[in-house]
Amino acid sequence: MTALIEPPARTAAPSRFTLPWNLSEWAPKDQLLGWVQEELGTLHWDNPELVARLRARPSWQPRLQLTVLVYAYALGVCDAQDASDLCLTDAGLKAGFPGQVPVAKSLIRFRVENHGLIRWG
Repeated sequence: MTALIEPPARTAAPSRFTLPWNLSEWAPKDQLLGWVQEELGTLHWDNPELVARLRARPSWQPRLQLTVLVYAYALGVCDAQDASDLCLTDAGLKAGFPGQVPVAKSLIRFRVENHGLIRWG
């Protein structure tokens, strides 16, 4: 027996827009780093409280650590050691922060202490 009513033909499900894990699939790494630096440049780095803290702890480098973490996340790198290694292998980071390589332990501590700031970045 032939069916009188045929079900509609199946069509492919509409593709959903998704971001790539590594944003360098969409934009060159130097452009990504530029965007990160531009966005982080909008923070109030001249805040008197921050300036006083930087004077008290000259080895503390929040701008470097925040830049490395946000840039690493943009590249799909989440491990602190891998993010630290980017400072040795990534041309943009090496040029922007010559000779400055945060150790993984300091990135982990910075990430914990500044979670809200990193989410904003």
